[in-house]
Amino acid sequence: MRRDDTLRPLSRQHHIALVFAKTLRQWRRAAAAPGDRRRVAESAHRFWQVELVPHFRAEEEHLLGHWDRPGTDPLATRVLQEHVGIHRVAQRLARALEADDLEAAWDEALRLGDCVNAHVRFEERSWLPVLEAELEAGRLTRAAEAMANALDPDQAEAALPPRPATAQSPPD
Repeated sequence: MRRDDTLRPLSRQHHIALVFAKTLRQWRRAAAAPGDRRRVAESAHRFWQVELVPHFRAEEEHLLGHWDRPGTDPLATRVLQEHVGIHRVAQRLARALEADDLEAAWDEALRLGDCVNAHVRFEERSWLPVLEAELEAGRLTRAAEAMANALDPDQAEAALPPRPATAQSPPD
């Protein structure tokens, strides 16, 4: 999707999140051994900590915080509700890892990928086009600059889970 130049860094972060979700879908299709499941679940939690927590905070502070729509607006409400929902999945993942409940950790890691995939697609298709159309250019630029300073795509890419050995890159 064509994005205003000022929001391209955000879209790059969204692309990394989609790679995260795709990798977890590939693992779902693979016959993962218990050691792989643990490693992928731990990596999914690390991605949550390294990429998604700062990403959500930056969106909430620098985009939603500069948008003139009321907090009860359906788009703003959905963005925030999905952030909270994804946070809850990540919390369950962390608890399962702490309890050494590998099956629950695996399920929550896969659920995290599904939720992130749906959320990013919603933001890119529905929320960001409206935000671009409504935010005055100067405010959009300042918000995008603040977000670019808050996010590190190299760190996000380094936190991605490993791909399964059999993953080719079939179309999704």
